[in-house]
Amino acid sequence: MTSDAFTHNSSDDEEDEKEQVVNVDLEEGTAPIDKETTTATTTTDKKKKKNQAVVHIISDIQQYKGATLQDKVNDLIHSHGIVMFSKTFCPFCLDLKELLTNVKGVPVYSLEVNDVPQKQGTEIHTIVKDQTGHKTVPAVYIHGIFRGGCDDVKGLQTKNELDALLQDLVVVDPPVQNVDRLETARLVPPQQQRRGEAVRLPFWFPPQANDYVVRITSFQVVIVCVILLAFHWESWAKWVSAALLVDFGLRTTVGSSLSPLGMMGVVATATREPQLVAGAGKQFAASIGTVFTAASTACFFAGHDIAAMVILGVLLIFAALESCFGYCAACHCFMIGIQWGLLPNSVYRIYTSARQELMDTWNYVHANQDVPTPERVDTDPTSKIALKYKTKTDEFTKNDFDWIRHMMPCYFAIPLSLAGLATAFKLGSEYMDPFRGPTVNPDLILVPEGWYQVLGVISAVLFALFAVLFACRLIQYPKKCRAEWVCPQRSPSFGAITITVMLLAFLLHDEIRDGPEEWPQKTGRIVFWIAAVAHALLTVVKFSEWVGFRHEFEHVHPQWLIFPVGLAVASFGVVMPFFEETNAHFQEANVLLARFFLSFGYLLWIAIFSISLFKVVTGHNSDPRARHGVWIWMASPCIIGIADFATCAKESALGYGDYNVCVRDFSSYFFIGVFFFFTYVWMSLPYIGFFGRDPFNKGYWIDSFCMDCLACAAAVFYALHNTLEACRTIAFIIYAIAGTFNCVAFLHTLKALAVHRGFFTPMDKWGPLSWFKLTHEAFRGSIPKLKKALAAIDLTQPTGQRQLELFAANYSTFVRVHQEHSKHEDKVIFKTFNDLFPGHCKEYFQDHEDDRVFMEEKRVMANKVLDTTLSLHERQTILRQLQHDLPVFFDEFLVHIRGEEDNMQPIGKKYMPLELQKQMARACFQLTPAERWEEYIPFVINNAPRHPQRVRFIKSMCWSMPERAQQLGAIVYRNVDAVMWKRMDVEIPEMIPRGESNWRKYQ
Repeated sequence: MTSDAFTHNSSDDEEDEKEQVVNVDLEEGTAPIDKETTTATTTTDKKKKKNQAVVHIISDIQQYKGATLQDKVNDLIHSHGIVMFSKTFCPFCLDLKELLTNVKGVPVYSLEVNDVPQKQGTEIHTIVKDQTGHKTVPAVYIHGIFRGGCDDVKGLQTKNELDALLQDLVVVDPPVQNVDRLETARLVPPQQQRRGEAVRLPFWFPPQANDYVVRITSFQVVIVCVILLAFHWESWAKWVSAALLVDFGLRTTVGSSLSPLGMMGVVATATREPQLVAGAGKQFAASIGTVFTAASTACFFAGHDIAAMVILGVLLIFAALESCFGYCAACHCFMIGIQWGLLPNSVYRIYTSARQELMDTWNYVHANQDVPTPERVDTDPTSKIALKYKTKTDEFTKNDFDWIRHMMPCYFAIPLSLAGLATAFKLGSEYMDPFRGPTVNPDLILVPEGWYQVLGVISAVLFALFAVLFACRLIQYPKKCRAEWVCPQRSPSFGAITITVMLLAFLLHDEIRDGPEEWPQKTGRIVFWIAAVAHALLTVVKFSEWVGFRHEFEHVHPQWLIFPVGLAVASFGVVMPFFEETNAHFQEANVLLARFFLSFGYLLWIAIFSISLFKVVTGHNSDPRARHGVWIWMASPCIIGIADFATCAKESALGYGDYNVCVRDFSSYFFIGVFFFFTYVWMSLPYIGFFGRDPFNKGYWIDSFCMDCLACAAAVFYALHNTLEACRTIAFIIYAIAGTFNCVAFLHTLKALAVHRGFFTPMDKWGPLSWFKLTHEAFRGSIPKLKKALAAIDLTQPTGQRQLELFAANYSTFVRVHQEHSKHEDKVIFKTFNDLFPGHCKEYFQDHEDDRVFMEEKRVMANKVLDTTLSLHERQTILRQLQHDLPVFFDEFLVHIRGEEDNMQPIGKKYMPLELQKQMARACFQLTPAERWEEYIPFVINNAPRHPQRVRFIKSMCWSMPERAQQLGAIVYRNVDAVMWKRMDVEIPEMIPRGESNWRKYQ
């Protein structure tokens, strides 16, 4: 372990202070920093450094004035620009010192409360806590005013308020170069400064956690532990302990998002603003819980109930402390590990840097802004093919919650998944007794009969509700329904409707007993045949459209497999025992019907799997929401295998088939599904990251249904091999996984409905041209900063020249990005739009020309202000003119880009084929030289207000230019700090350049 060193002084007189080096562990691999390198290096020419921004350690409080210790503390606070009360080992303190000295270039006077002799440190910290109410370190004062801790100061940085507080304290040159003229002014990229260090947490655990969710989850752990202690002798206790182990394991790897207990906490606090805390300690706490529950589970299964109770009792105590008092013992142990140098102290840096942005994003997403209703625009009412569109804002789309208008067919995946799980439960119940042999042991039953009945009722109720809503939508918004029907990627959702009906019919119909059929059997038989025929017709229609109409390769989607899966369900239902006929001719007819459905389903399975596998392997897969479709690769062999077994078994009963061959073939289908499952698990690991990058959406219900299909196959497999205990264990594990998938998806859905986000709202659409609109978002993010920086410039003040140089570099970057963006629109985007709809872009062409003229005028004026050979009065006069003119231009520019989004963006979305969009994006990329992309891309990354926008900006470029992903990644790496890079590379691993960890040659 190496260490950083902060230079500190022991005297209040800066010129006479004796500087010494104090080693403070930062991160492994960082070279020691002495007094010559503890500066905030901000220019490429180190010879031009004015001074050093260092941390001055206050080792003797007695040198300050005052009769009491409190008076001396107050004198210290008001004696220096920045005073920090910290601890030598605290990672938050070190992080903040890094920000203030190496990034902001200001000296910090720090009193290390754990390093003050004669126990004065504790008394000083008590005084600070009493004065501020701030219980932890660091406690930061700027100009004698308390500004909070690490989160608070970094929040000021995120809100662009910190620079104004520090402007008169900066002792280093601004991070700019060549600022003698506006056209040459540049910001110094982080690669030429100190990038800093950042550590991403293992697996998919987020850098932050919601303290409300953590405490509610801990309370649930307390309840489970109490139940286990009270009923430890029951046979189910060991299984409950195992379930708690799984839940802790899920929270250790991914946080609350896949944990049933965690998601209950999320649902309970969905509408409440989160209280974010660092995730590292919480992950460590969850891992300790995993160890405890693993030990208790092992003791239960080994018959050592007393030992298990002791372990659970200890876990209960710590969970109760977290739940009731907010005390996390594991977090304190984690901090001790940092103090002893066992863990890197940069582990919290991503959290502290991103916390304020995360809170701002949450507030934006959950706020219901007062936005105008979309307006319909018809450029020529007399023409059917004229340009027609609606003007919509992102805020309107975000807030547009409507049960009917946005009842999309993909929502039928919810009752489909629940019906699939109910079917799996039925296949694990007494229903499968005919396949278990002549004597049935009740212990061989996997689930009670009532389980599938309850789930079936829930699924039926939801299906009926969705059917009514969709029928209303079909009447009120037929164009929307038609658009989904013709869409090659969304139309497979219609297959979920017919499959759900067939599964509900299977759940409703039971074995035919002696005597006439009762109403459930009759109803189930009728409903099943209606749905089976409808699905067969649906398959014929969609297959005809796939062949008859031209499709781009990107339109091919694994979810097309929903049609052969439905045919397999139809085949399976035809020959299962509840459709058994006593007449031999009818039995043979049923077998032929089953083969009728299964034959084409089998063919489609092989064909669609082959082409979709080729598409996924060779494609870019930029949209993670579309990746969930590959789960249906697992569902297909499972359901087709069950259908093939049922048909083969019926044929063997009729005397022209071998039952043992049927069992053997089904086992092969089941094993294919198992292999797919293990593949998906491996694909979810962070180093591949194929799954898990996107937040919860409707696609996760497809994953759940596919797990249900594997559970169905596992139930049949166990029924056929019930003498093997291993088969029973496999079936139980798969049942548990399928149940967890459905439970978590259901809780996520409840959370989305509670906040009116994600369900019954418009789909979030984006594509290869989305990076142009995201550039607009970066303009919107940068303009308030530029206006604020411009207004603050006063050349008569000592800080005036520094403020001017910073503004010049930032404004110069804005101008160059504006020029490139306008060039893209004029020569490629608007030109193409104008070719399709002549004259529609004329207004925006003219705006760009006017902007160029205006910016040239202001460039000349800015150069005069930068010219230090002119008199101060002349420069100040021109500056005032700029301070008047530029804000007006900025406001007009915001109106301009709003107009482009209202009137130009619909053309790209509605009228431009996907391949043409990619061609336009590539043409724009070729139009701009590489050195300009070194400014353009970082400008968007650093000014986009929300992290998902930054990620989508790069993804949209990778969509049209996947071969340039690593080139884009290299640009990002060179021009952002370590925190931003770590936040982005986990979401876009394909962009990681050669030399960086997790780089892949063949991306």
